[in-house]
Amino acid sequence: MKGFDNKRILFLLTLVDVFVLTQFYYTIFNLAHLPALSIPVIVLLSLLWVALFFIFLRSDFLENTSLSKRIANHLSLSFTYGALISFYILATPSEKPDTNLFLYFISGLGIIGIPRVALQAIFFSHIKSINPETKILILGAGKIGAAIQNYLKINPGRGKFIGFLEDNPTQGSDQKILGTFNDFEKVFQQHHFNEVIITVNQGKTEVLSNLIDFSEHHGVRPSIVINLAPLVKRNFEFSKIGGIPLINIREVPLDYYVPRFWKRGFDLLMAILALIILSPIFLIVAIAIKIESEGPIFYTPIRIGKRGKKIKMFKFRSMYHDPSPDQGKTSTLKNDSRITKVGRLIRKLSIDELPQLLNVLEGTMSIVGPRPHRVDLDTQFREIMPTYTVRRYIKPGITGWAQVNGWRGLTKSKHDFVARTLHDLWYIEHWSFGLDLTIIFLTLFSRKPHKGVF
Repeated sequence: MKGFDNKRILFLLTLVDVFVLTQFYYTIFNLAHLPALSIPVIVLLSLLWVALFFIFLRSDFLENTSLSKRIANHLSLSFTYGALISFYILATPSEKPDTNLFLYFISGLGIIGIPRVALQAIFFSHIKSINPETKILILGAGKIGAAIQNYLKINPGRGKFIGFLEDNPTQGSDQKILGTFNDFEKVFQQHHFNEVIITVNQGKTEVLSNLIDFSEHHGVRPSIVINLAPLVKRNFEFSKIGGIPLINIREVPLDYYVPRFWKRGFDLLMAILALIILSPIFLIVAIAIKIESEGPIFYTPIRIGKRGKKIKMFKFRSMYHDPSPDQGKTSTLKNDSRITKVGRLIRKLSIDELPQLLNVLEGTMSIVGPRPHRVDLDTQFREIMPTYTVRRYIKPGITGWAQVNGWRGLTKSKHDFVARTLHDLWYIEHWSFGLDLTIIFLTLFSRKPHKGVF
């Protein structure tokens, strides 16, 4: 299950199990009118359950979508657990064993399977719906490629299969061959896929290396079959798809569900608090903009977001309104005559960027991340630096690592652009919650983020 740390998923599921089990004990002891179990006993019973959970854990547990298999797994686990507990109860010296407690316990183990299996189903359906827009192209239509295609058909939540690229297609094959390896760019323009799985053999070293570079040049996530690993010169992570081993190239911390969950939660909390606290400033700026010049309060340029999607970014309008189609296609210069008096002030204080908190709320941006560029600049920068579009792996941000290191404002030279991009890539590959807090602190209290603003 690409993009998720399996150990963390299993940890979350065991927490769910322990919660359900604890509620189960509380209920049956109430029904049997018995004193509640002590905490050490509940801990020991929970540890026994967790131990059996991992003993009965199947290798395909995280990819198995069959409800009947999940129920069978629960029944096997419950039967073994119940047998061990029953043996303990019967073997413990007692004048008169509590029959009601015994019956409640045995029947209850079957009943708790309902919330347990239901919670697992909800959890896995949520995981599989997180990236519904994943479009996958497979390079190589051999046996491995065909096996991955079949897996994707059975597990549509993993991503939508686009087709194959193959230099030597089998005659009479009904496989969906979209072209040869040389047609990569043409197929990308037609289908806009965002993930590619490379299955061709290791002999085509130069071709494969070029395909990896070309994938990243277009912001496409490349994965390769493990026996091709010597070609990879980037950080990577091992994973499986339908039992077939892969190397995920340029694996980054925010590929995993738990870090993304915490980052999104922090974004929402910060955005809501900031909008409430800054609402008086929003009102004053909005009134000032309307009084000084005609036009809308917000300027909403189109920017490139995660996975290369175009997003509408909110900013306070800082220039005189220009309804022409060319509006926003020219970089701002020092002493630019298009900037209003109010605009000059809010740009100097970076207040014009605050409405992007609305983008954070709608999920198209994050508080911290690579700054989004104009569509035309994005295309231009991609030609200068092949790995530029790796920035698209995560959401763009209101502030970023490049900005707090002084790389903000007009890009005057190739050196400026490369330095800014390298800072963005470093942030993506080294993300941590602490790094985000550091960037926010430096944005608020350092002078560097405001350098080059006019």
